This record gives sequence, structure tokens and C-alpha cells, in this order.
Amino acid sequence: MPDGVFDADIVPQILLQVLPTIHFLHTEANITHTGNILEGIQDERLLAKLEEDELGGKPCPRKDAGDRTIYSTRYFRESIGDLYLCDLGEAVVGNEHAGPAMPTQYRAPEVILGMKWNYAIDMWSVGLMAWDMMQPTDIFKVYNRENELLNNAHHLAAMIALLGPPPQEFLERSQESWKYWDGKGQFLPLWAILTNALLVTDWRTMSLGNWRNIVPIRTDRTFESLATKPADEEERDLFINFITGLLCWLPEERLDSFQVFSHLWIYRAMSIDQASNGDSGQGESGSPPPNSRLTTLK
Repeated sequence: MPDGVFDADIVPQILLQVLPTIHFLHTEANITHTGNILEGIQDERLLAKLEEDELGGKPCPRKDAGDRTIYSTRYFRESIGDLYLCDLGEAVVGNEHAGPAMPTQYRAPEVILGMKWNYAIDMWSVGLMAWDMMQPTDIFKVYNRENELLNNAHHLAAMIALLGPPPQEFLERSQESWKYWDGKGQFLPLWAILTNALLVTDWRTMSLGNWRNIVPIRTDRTFESLATKPADEEERDLFINFITGLLCWLPEERLDSFQVFSHLWIYRAMSIDQASNGDSGQGESGSPPPNSRLTTLK
């Protein structure tokens, strides 16, 4: 892992071991994990061994399907064992909660803005986990550990750069939105953000301008410009589509723990198992899986 990330073929295989557990937590156990899923991987041997095998002459079985290659899921069968989702110390029971959750760098926007949150914050974490495992560039980071308000402002600005401005419907769900946006949905200047934290007055009806000139909302940061893997352009587009299906403002619009399996980027990683049973892993005439949310790219 010279660039600190995993080979593009390995990441969906890792997700295929983690996602069933997340689905069980959400649908059967009524539990939200709330943590950064990657934090549970403390022993680097777990993934380093997989990387060594893939790049060092022991590649996983694969099938040439003409315009693409189908890779089998690589399991950890040696003494290290399979991957497990653990570290449930911050997990909560129930489908709706409020208050702080998630590691600072990985917080979903509804958590930052003090809204009620649910299972969808785990799916935000899955998106960030997939990105961090494959791409060398962080899309969100901690800017200021000493000043939560300032850090949140930077964090939200980074989200806007990648996701576009949040819908008004989303902003209206939070009593904290007025700290960062004016009544027209524009970011406030930094001085206004910091001043608002000290005032009782609700400034939501005021139009104080745009925050762009204080902490710039970068126009050069897009998923397309930051993603370097997979090398194949079509596969990279599918990966970005997967990420944008998980990293979006409205929680109800994110792929849930069931829908991720019908996403073409994940579905292709599952195809080799079906092919081994005489199934090509596709629908008729090589079509995407039924009910796939990924039949067309954004």
C-alpha cells in the first residue's frame, strides 16, 4: 500500500463482508453503530495480508466478461480470520436519536447541525469508509479541535464544495442552521457565524451575504477531480456514483443497508459467486440488477 490506500479491486470485497452486518444491525437489531467503521480495524495485518496476496502473485479468482473483469470476494481464511464489525461502544438502540454522535471528521451533516438522526448516519460512514480505503485524498478533515463552531463551519463548507448547497428543506429541520446560513440559504460571513454564537437573537431573517470570501468554498474540489481509482474510467464513474448515493444532504435519499447491494459497483463484486453456480451475475442480456439505483450515472 505505497500510497496508503488499497487496490481498487479489494475495496468492494471488504465492503461485502461489512455490509451484511450493518444490514443486520439496522433491520434486525434496531441498532445504529454511529462510529467510524474503519476504527475497528486495529491490526494492520488484517488488510495488509490481503493486499500482499493480491499484488504478490496470489490474486483472487476472476472472470473476463468482455468489457469488464469480475473479481471474486477474497475472504480472510488464515489465522487472521474474516472481517467483523465490532466496537459497538457508541452504538444506540432505536431508529431516531438526537445529540452528538460519530467521530468529528466523519460526522454526517444532520449530526453537525443538531438534527435528529437515524440509521442513515451509518450509511454516511460507509461512504467515507469506501472513499478512505481507495483514495489517498481526504475529503473531510478536522480543521480546529479547539473551536467546534469554527470547525463545523469549515466542515460544512467542504461538504458544500462537493455536494452543492443543501436544500432549504434540510436547513429548516435544524435550529442550528441560522448560525451558518442566512434567511436565503446563503453561508454567513465568518464574523457573523462567530457573533451568532454569542447572541440570543435569531438572525434567520437577515441577509448577511456569502461566506465564500472568508473560508472559500472551493470550486476545484469535486469527486471527479479527487478520485484516482479505479484506473478504468467506467469503474471510477460507478464508484463515484456509489459514493454520491451515500454522501448526500437528505438522510432519506441515501442508499440504505439493503439498497447498497443492488448498486452496480457492489453488485459486480458479487457476480463471481453467482457465476460459480452457473449464473452470470447479471440479469437477462447483461442488464443491471433489478431495482438498481445505479442504472444511469449522475
